[in-house]
Amino acid sequence: MKTFAKLTMIAAASMIIFTGCKKGENDPFLSLKSRDARITAEWALVSADYTEVETSSMGTTSTNYTYDGDKMTEKVTMTYSGSTLTDTDSYDHSEEFEFVKDGTFSQKVSSDGSTYTIEGFWAWMSGVKEQELKNKEAVVLTYTTSGFYTSEGQSINPSAILVFDKLSSKEFVVLFDTEEASTSSTTTKTGTMTYEKQ
Repeated sequence: MKTFAKLTMIAAASMIIFTGCKKGENDPFLSLKSRDARITAEWALVSADYTEVETSSMGTTSTNYTYDGDKMTEKVTMTYSGSTLTDTDSYDHSEEFEFVKDGTFSQKVSSDGSTYTIEGFWAWMSGVKEQELKNKEAVVLTYTTSGFYTSEGQSINPSAILVFDKLSSKEFVVLFDTEEASTSSTTTKTGTMTYEKQ
C-alpha cells in the first residue's frame, strides 16, 4: 500500500512539473523541453488566416489575409454609404524566423518581389492579468535593424509582441487579438499565423 501511495505521489508531482510548461491555449499537454528550448530554432511561415477591420463614420474596410505556404491572398471589402466594393490580390510571400539562445533573433520576409531582414532582441514577457497572458506566453521583440533603420542603446523601445496560441517543438502559432480606438476610427486584428520548425 505504501508503494502504491508513493507511486501516486510521484505521478502527481510529475504531472505538475510537465504541465507547468503549458502556457498557450493549444500547447502540448506534455513536453520534456522548456519553452526556451522549444523556441530557439529556425522557423518558416506555413499558413495564415487573419483579418484587419477599420471602422469609421465614413464606413468599414475589412482585409482578410490567407497564406497557403506559397501565396499570400488579400481580400479587401469596403463598405461606404451603402455601397460595397471587393478586391482580391494574391502574391508570392515567405517569412522565416530564427530565435537564438543568446536573446537575439532575425526575421527574413520576402513579399511580392521585395525582401528585407529584421534583426534584434527577444525576451519572454511576464504574465499580464488584464490581458489574460500567462508568464512566458508572449515574446517581446525589439528591432535593432530593419533594412530601413538601425537602433542601439539600452532603452530602445520594444517593436512588437508575439502571443503564442501554441508552442511545440515542431510548430508555433501566433495569435492576433487587438483593438485600437481613436476619436475617428476603430481598428481590430484577429486570427493566426502558423510557423513550422526547419
